[in-house]
Amino acid sequence: MLTTIAELEKVKLKEEVNTAIRFSTQTDGSVDTMQRDNKFLFLKYNSPDDPLEIKTRFVGVTDSDLKRAAGLEDCVLTGLKTIEVDKLVMKKKFAGVTTDGESANTGSKSGLWKRLEDHVERKLMNFWCACHRSDLAMEDMEESVPELKVWKANLLSIPEYYHKSAVRTKELKKHLNNVCIAVLHNQIGCLQHWANISKSSDFDTRERKRAVGFIKLWKKDGIQSYITSIVSDVCSVFQILQKQFQKVCIVLPDIMKHRDIALLKLRSMLGTPYAGGSEETWVKENGPLDADRSGQSAESSRQAKRMHTLVDGYHRGRPFTTIRNEIINAAINFLEQRLDNEQEGIMKNIVDICGAKSINEFLVASRPLLECAGIVGDDVKEFTDTVFEILDDLKPNSHVLEKDYTVRDIIYAKEQMSYTKKDQLRSWIYLLFVVFTSIPICGVFFSFGLFLDIFLNEYGGTNSEAGWVGSILLFSAGISSLGGIYLFRYFGLRRVMFTSAILAVLAFLATPHVPNLEYIFLTYSIPFGIAAGFHECVSVVSLREYFGRQLGLATGIRFAGSAVGPMIFSYLIPVIFDLAGWHTMMTYFSSLGLMFILYALTYKPLTTLEDTDSSDSMLPTRKEDKVKIDLLKAIKLLLRDKRILMVLTGNALFSVVEYVPNMFMIQYARSLGYPISRSKWMLVTFSLLSIVSRSVSGYVSDYVMKFNKMGTLLSFVIILFGVFSAFCSFTQSLILMTVYMGGIGVLDGVYWVMLSLVAMEISHQYSDITFALMLSATAFGYLVGPPAIELRTLDWDNLEQDSRSKSKF
Repeated sequence: MLTTIAELEKVKLKEEVNTAIRFSTQTDGSVDTMQRDNKFLFLKYNSPDDPLEIKTRFVGVTDSDLKRAAGLEDCVLTGLKTIEVDKLVMKKKFAGVTTDGESANTGSKSGLWKRLEDHVERKLMNFWCACHRSDLAMEDMEESVPELKVWKANLLSIPEYYHKSAVRTKELKKHLNNVCIAVLHNQIGCLQHWANISKSSDFDTRERKRAVGFIKLWKKDGIQSYITSIVSDVCSVFQILQKQFQKVCIVLPDIMKHRDIALLKLRSMLGTPYAGGSEETWVKENGPLDADRSGQSAESSRQAKRMHTLVDGYHRGRPFTTIRNEIINAAINFLEQRLDNEQEGIMKNIVDICGAKSINEFLVASRPLLECAGIVGDDVKEFTDTVFEILDDLKPNSHVLEKDYTVRDIIYAKEQMSYTKKDQLRSWIYLLFVVFTSIPICGVFFSFGLFLDIFLNEYGGTNSEAGWVGSILLFSAGISSLGGIYLFRYFGLRRVMFTSAILAVLAFLATPHVPNLEYIFLTYSIPFGIAAGFHECVSVVSLREYFGRQLGLATGIRFAGSAVGPMIFSYLIPVIFDLAGWHTMMTYFSSLGLMFILYALTYKPLTTLEDTDSSDSMLPTRKEDKVKIDLLKAIKLLLRDKRILMVLTGNALFSVVEYVPNMFMIQYARSLGYPISRSKWMLVTFSLLSIVSRSVSGYVSDYVMKFNKMGTLLSFVIILFGVFSAFCSFTQSLILMTVYMGGIGVLDGVYWVMLSLVAMEISHQYSDITFALMLSATAFGYLVGPPAIELRTLDWDNLEQDSRSKSKF
């Protein structure tokens, strides 16, 4: 029937397409009773008679033996050939495509959008289907919250148990909210039914055991029932959003309005259950939610271990509240960051066009979209002439702004993009200043190996005492991270950096005037360590306010800047020391306070448009986010998570030996008879390779984060560090020691870039506090590590005598 209708309209449709100004295609998939996947092809076009009316015509039903993007492309081109639309017509008039594919659209080389652009040899204006795009939210939550993978399998097993093969189609999984509601509504009846089966002799042993398993798994106050209630509320938000998206003649501002309403609903769920929702009903029936309740019941643990041994997150026994907040935050992250990732530029251009107040603004905003619409060559001039003729009729007037919500929403969207969009030019400018100030601050801080050698020469003392100076310096930097986050949240970045500037200046001015090595703990290690610790933590955490999709790359560049510093200052410190002397050099370095101040002045707190003043203005005004929290309460909540505890313990143990090479390799090389002018090349090699690894690993991390494998990669890096260190203990060659320093430089770079990203992976709600906890955990390793190594027990004098009788590489 559908094919017959298409044949009758083919001749008429061919004439309409050939006379159309521009046209686009829309494909929608459908599965028939034979489970055959067909594609329905539609055309959208405007004609010269009425350019503002978008007409929709049905072309026909197509299918293809090819899969994914290639199959979709084949269906589009095959369908257009049936109405004799050749390549020349497509190159001139084809504007873009809308499809139902959730993952086949994008792809730099073989995605559907790229394939069609290659076919017409120009850019296209491609759009996601808003409803199908929002279906990715559930997949995103499953990747972020491991418990959801087990829960979803258990949930779908119920309808499959009752309906058998009749419901075992992919259509069942598309209506997840309906399944959630059905399970919750019929839970009592199902439990009674399973209880009757388990006690009845009319069923075999296998059926009775399966019924017992369902009873243990789906008890009223269990984790499966609770997650079902939460997901039901979240899915209800997306269900309403999809219905709004499917309205006729909906425009971009309306889509953004409904998305913002959905975000407000989800954010309200972070504090308390959604009023009238399934979670609220669950709490009323089963009592208030206890934060200490484990995410896995004792009765179902044995079955879970047997059936789901590959799901790591299920065995952590995490609190209910942690799982709940991760589910909601994953949905918020999808709507806030990922919903329009691939077409962010088009969205911005459309908003700029709609909000243009002058001819120049309109033309500048339109130019990026002209090629997509096929307006090239002489057509551009004709377009410009037309704009000059009709722009006055298109501009929003003041009386329209007061009455028409759509126009007001366009202005709202434009201001929101200007102030809160991430990964923009202002983000990269901010990163530039972060890197610029990090080079001297981190350069001096991480060159403490040279400073320790200078301290020993000036004040005397043992290697263990020098090790304590370096350990307390690193300990102060790490342990101050929590204080830095607290001050950052309560007082802002600028006040924190001004405090750091004062501490740094006092440290370098006071240290040259102490009588012996013991006082350096108070004048140098503690104050400068706190100043550098504030900068280290806050400068990394603040990047999340400016970057979204490219956060990994930005983090890598930030840490690359901190690695450039030691490489530069390993040259400068010996030169300045030889030319100016000890006291003058420390006075010079007191100017580091200016770097802290410069960084403070370049930071501009991001604002939000959600909180509005209660004024009579038609447009919302911006207010700063309230980021104050109960720090101790948040820490207690995080420490209940076993995975976070494991990561903190691993980082503390690794930090025991992490900076031992930086502290003592130069001294060890000098004890073997190598001068400092040659020994310093170990630090140079360490820094150079660390820069490369940090830049590359930052780019790679953006990809790895999609699969939640940052923790695994971090463990692999730590293991390699131990292997390299074990081999280095058998050599006295400066070249091999330099190779060793280069190898751990690569690992050190990867480790530091991943550390903050691992914090985001294991903790969605308080990732900045988790990162500060990681730095604090490493601080305890720094405190006991180098002195506990007891390098003073090495007989360096005998090593030096032996080395003189050996040829050096």
